[in-house]
Amino acid sequence: MNPRFPVPNIPSLARRIVYATLRLVGLLIFFVAIPLGLLNLLMAHGIHPPVSLLTVSTVGILLSVIGAAGTIARPTRAYGPIAMSGAVLFFLYLIFLARNGVLSVGIGSGGTFQLSYGSAILLIAVAPVLSAIAATLTTIEDVNRPGQRLPFDYPPKRRRG
Repeated sequence: MNPRFPVPNIPSLARRIVYATLRLVGLLIFFVAIPLGLLNLLMAHGIHPPVSLLTVSTVGILLSVIGAAGTIARPTRAYGPIAMSGAVLFFLYLIFLARNGVLSVGIGSGGTFQLSYGSAILLIAVAPVLSAIAATLTTIEDVNRPGQRLPFDYPPKRRRG
């Protein structure tokens, strides 16, 4: 820890676990429950998406667990690699979705309506690339200057005067 920086106000491990649990629930809703609900709704209307329910569930659970683990590990050196693995997994998942990003619906007498959403997903894939860059820089900073980012991530309590 660099003496120029104030002592950070790092939450206890128990508090970080509570935060991670709440985040895990939210991420499971966002990455698993909502996509599965939408896919089931599409299948109920005779539209078969190009992604299986098992794939969506597996990747959604992995992303959620990695996100929750990052919450617990944030004040440690493990945070950068955990955040990087989550960003890379999310990027690969979005690339997979973009590659399979055509939805076909049969209409009328042998006609087909196709909706391509792959390009939109590629635009969204910029976010995990930026997250991976940030996680890489965090990892480098933690190796070169351990503890220096902590007062910025966890500002010290202000003294009342």
